[in-house]
Amino acid sequence: MVALVSGGARGIGRGIVRTLAKAGANVVFGDHDGDGGRETVRLSHGSPGKVVFCEADFADPQAWPRLLEICHREGWTPTLGVSNVGIGRFAPVDQTSPESYAEVEAINQRSAFLMAGTLAPAMGKRGGALIFIGSIMSEFGTANYSLYGMTKQALVGLTRSLAVELAPRRITVNCIQPGFITIDPPSAIRKIVPPALWHDCFEAFRDRIEAAYESYQPLPVAGTPEDIAEAVLFLASKGARFITGSVLRVDGGAALSLTLPARYFPDSLFDDVHSWLATRQSSLKPANP
Repeated sequence: MVALVSGGARGIGRGIVRTLAKAGANVVFGDHDGDGGRETVRLSHGSPGKVVFCEADFADPQAWPRLLEICHREGWTPTLGVSNVGIGRFAPVDQTSPESYAEVEAINQRSAFLMAGTLAPAMGKRGGALIFIGSIMSEFGTANYSLYGMTKQALVGLTRSLAVELAPRRITVNCIQPGFITIDPPSAIRKIVPPALWHDCFEAFRDRIEAAYESYQPLPVAGTPEDIAEAVLFLASKGARFITGSVLRVDGGAALSLTLPARYFPDSLFDDVHSWLATRQSSLKPANP
């Protein structure tokens, strides 16, 4: 298996890249975060599959052609494409600028379309698989999520149309909708903590972060990037050769009874993170001479 993946510097994308490499796939992935991308490569060392990183911004229409060029340079023919990259700009519709609209549409929606247009012709006679990473949040009406929900829901329509269009080429097309996934570190924490302390902070508050995520769905299990990655691996396998045009929710049952909290984490967690951060930063300051 040869996979091309958008995203991969952290979170779900990193989980996908590492899981595919562990399964023996050769992977070319792109991300605008150079340091995070190189860290993913480092973490993938020792896997049966080879991992190659390309620094790329998927708002750029040339991002997927660049990944394909690297794939060909390695002497590989792609058999799997995963459009994972995505961003959120959550705001009331009348406070969403044309620039924000263009950015989110380009990354969440257009880049997925361009993946298909770039990779489908490059796959061999045996075909392959295209997988779009959507979101369960596109299935619900949620205030201030209109732009995100619209662009993620577009992937469902794209999945169904392309499944019919590409079926004669033996290319399956499916969409995975993650629920609440525990990411190191969660975006809410990243807004507070400097990057150098992200990992330490996550480890310090892991239990409470996971407990918060667990409370959002019927299944009392915190979802991880690897849960999404295993679904990708299945849909790319021979075991899923007869599955196309499907939308797979990987969400611990969240979509069955979703009540979106006003805030992902309790105020007490943010208060404790601020206290932890103040203590850590104080300890890092050099002593007065």
